[in-house]
Amino acid sequence: NKENEFLTEGFARVLNRELHNMREMTVISNSSAFSYKGSPKPDSVIADELGVDYLLKGSLRSTSSIIKFEFNLFDSRKNKLVWHETYNEQASNILVNVQERVLDATARMLDREYSPDKHFERANTLNAYIPYVEGTYYVGKYPQTGNDNQIAMQKFSESIKKDSVFDDAYASLAEAQIYHIIYEYTDQPMILAIDAKKNVKKSLQLNPMNPLALATTGRIFWWIDHDIDSAQAY
Repeated sequence: NKENEFLTEGFARVLNRELHNMREMTVISNSSAFSYKGSPKPDSVIADELGVDYLLKGSLRSTSSIIKFEFNLFDSRKNKLVWHETYNEQASNILVNVQERVLDATARMLDREYSPDKHFERANTLNAYIPYVEGTYYVGKYPQTGNDNQIAMQKFSESIKKDSVFDDAYASLAEAQIYHIIYEYTDQPMILAIDAKKNVKKSLQLNPMNPLALATTGRIFWWIDHDIDSAQAY
């Protein structure tokens, strides 16, 4: 159903972003990865076409209270599956008990360093997480329209209302607001810029190492304040 689609793609985008933050890890873009969504091609073929050493694939099914995840990690160099795990989780534990565990397992299998941040303890209810991943889905659509980005901002705002200490939601809202300005989706850019700065500041107050908030701060310096020197620090 549509809700599962939002949850699946949003969750995948969040995982992709967190994998990018691991040291010595090169991760392909969301657009390249999602082009193989539902593909019947063997893992070996997909990995070869993408030019990657490892392929992390997953599926998700949800009910009102339980979310079932299934993940596979394929090693293209050895041409075999090196890790498989299934999680049946209470919806309220979605971030803490699945996302962090998948990232930890992937890092161990790839012999990479992974240090979970505090933000994995945020959004402890599905009520806050679903609008967050829906917003992630819309802000990452390609091609994207102004209406898509507007929906993304609404979803992130809804997530914040449900969990006022969810730092990723504040950072994502700020990012979407900056896109709204850059792509000229708004006729009130200055008002939106002020709000974006407030949201990214709130995210960093909750988690000073939030990677999206730091990246968005750099975008604000570059695109809004035209402060190139400060932007380069991010």
